[in-house]
Amino acid sequence: MTGHTLSRRQALLRISAGVAALQLGLPTVTAAAHSAPLSKAATTTLQAWISRGAPQSDLIAKQIQAYNTEVQSSGIEWQVQNITDDIDAKLAAAAAAGTGFPDAYIGDDSLSWASRYIKAGWVLPLNPILDSVGFDWSDFAPGARWQLDGKDYMLNYGPSGFLQYVNLAHLQDSGLDLSQDPPDSMETLVAWAQKLTRRDDSGNITRSGFLMTGTGLQPTVVWGHVLQSLGYSLIGKDGSSTNFNNDAGHQAAQFVLDLFNMYKVSDPNVSDRYKEWLTGNASIFWSGDWVIGSSLNQQDLQFDVWKMPAFNGGRASQASLESMMIFKQNDASRITEAGKLLKWFMAHSLDYYAPIGDIAPLKSVLSSPQYQNRPANKYLPPVLDAYTNNYTYAQVSHPEQDLNYYGSPLLIRNLDPIWLGNTSIEDGLAALERDVQAVLAKAPLAPFSLV
Repeated sequence: MTGHTLSRRQALLRISAGVAALQLGLPTVTAAAHSAPLSKAATTTLQAWISRGAPQSDLIAKQIQAYNTEVQSSGIEWQVQNITDDIDAKLAAAAAAGTGFPDAYIGDDSLSWASRYIKAGWVLPLNPILDSVGFDWSDFAPGARWQLDGKDYMLNYGPSGFLQYVNLAHLQDSGLDLSQDPPDSMETLVAWAQKLTRRDDSGNITRSGFLMTGTGLQPTVVWGHVLQSLGYSLIGKDGSSTNFNNDAGHQAAQFVLDLFNMYKVSDPNVSDRYKEWLTGNASIFWSGDWVIGSSLNQQDLQFDVWKMPAFNGGRASQASLESMMIFKQNDASRITEAGKLLKWFMAHSLDYYAPIGDIAPLKSVLSSPQYQNRPANKYLPPVLDAYTNNYTYAQVSHPEQDLNYYGSPLLIRNLDPIWLGNTSIEDGLAALERDVQAVLAKAPLAPFSLV
């Protein structure tokens, strides 16, 4: 964990305190009148990229369409493009061409690549843009603004954290109850997963007691959470050394392998983690609070949640902050229009948060009865527990390459051979250490902080 990660934890703690303590009557964000349209006779079309899964992506698109309806007489129209798995490739292609970036980006936790494009000048500081359209920065809860060198490049619209999802129907048919010895430790988690797993006559898993794909993002996320629970991390506190090629990293990797090979509770043939969870083919699933919304929308899915389990007494929950950005354009008026869209989105964000589980960063939304009474709030205590008890950990940002457990190609490339049995844990971690050290030698981590 980097030196600034600890301060992030403290700031995230303030978010949870704000969620619990905010009272009604705090100042609200109001939508300002839109200024004159761009000086063109015809409609001016701007591009918005959305990089989120459903239902968040659908709700964001709905908000943008509502904005289009409101400003249609001004000659402004936003087109939406949903960019998911190929976001890195799309950004790299635009950078190589020197054109093709969206006017506005509304997506997931973008720390893995943001500093790369900030450094190159493609992502613009938001402060002068949003100040020019009358944006109210004071409505943000403490610890909800990412800043780099004192500037806001990313507008946070959803702090989040990891938790355990459990299928209640599976618990019932296995004689398990969350109120009785829940999956709160490595030992109980494994015991539960073994009771919950179902197999056919040939021994093949038909229902994963613990959901994990055979390769890629999910086993890397599990490895990272166990590593962090044990008190270690990919990057050391100094921000320039590694901190995983040790006994803790070995234990975390062995736990992933044991889920496949010894405990036999995870099906390595699973490739779509969200589909497997939502269609009822998995019993326990580690993911972020963004899955609450899709789980509530899934017909016949009965579920509940629990906090992340302890490993040797330690817990870890990956925290992320969903972000909005404005990219550099040759036409300054397009940049101003992007600022108006972001301002409008935040001013009307209660419509976005009400039906899902994402946590709002604005005091006016947090204090509203519609937000406080939404169905998703029932499932947020494990996330708030992680913030309150200071076991969240934030992703890191490197200006050259993604160094995060959540989907980094560098990590997946080195760890997949371990999960596939093509290399030993020792050799896989050693190869990963060499690659991470090579990246760190190029440049230090970007010193993002939360205010």
